[in-house]
Amino acid sequence: MAGQTGTTSQAPKLISGYLNGENNPVVGAPLASPSGSIVQTQSGQLGVNLVLSTDDARKLSSPSVGTLFGGTYKLIRLAAGAATASARGMLAFWDTSVGDNLYQVTNNETSNGGVVLIAGVFLNTITQGNYGWIQVAGKASCKCRATVTAATRYIIWAGAGAGADNALVDGLATGATFATAQLNNFIGIGEAVAANGATIAVDLEPGVVRQ
Repeated sequence: MAGQTGTTSQAPKLISGYLNGENNPVVGAPLASPSGSIVQTQSGQLGVNLVLSTDDARKLSSPSVGTLFGGTYKLIRLAAGAATASARGMLAFWDTSVGDNLYQVTNNETSNGGVVLIAGVFLNTITQGNYGWIQVAGKASCKCRATVTAATRYIIWAGAGAGADNALVDGLATGATFATAQLNNFIGIGEAVAANGATIAVDLEPGVVRQ
């Protein structure tokens, strides 16, 4: 699987100081002197799984963005050709048009021949072509589509295509409306029911996210 590189025991090197504050054009930070040179402070972290406790995740959370939960995180690049900049709670999909070693994701639902491989959940806004972090396991903040199908705690990828609901989640209608396609899009169990336009905590189902 792409990015299955284990975990790091070292604290992450963060340019912004926060895991959900990273939006960097390079995997590193510009040096003040000499002018224009780059120190690759994060290159060894690209694609590596970083496991954080609840307390550590909170310490690395930007107050202006939101609180992170305990879980597993990964440094990735958002494809330059992504549909839009990412947003907190939006799903990330692996970009199979490039090598796995680039750890590149997209938020284009129609990429990869229309078959999406879920990479994780975006923590914050990342500009197309820039580097930042996604969550790949644990309890994650997921953004619901504008009008959910059902107010349930069974959370799926909405699969609504391009537009306002692109790369967002939905509530799975249970009972007679259960369908194989919906089961294939299962993300996890919400700690609140899906609600129109809401951001809810979801316990990501193990094995759903391709790491």
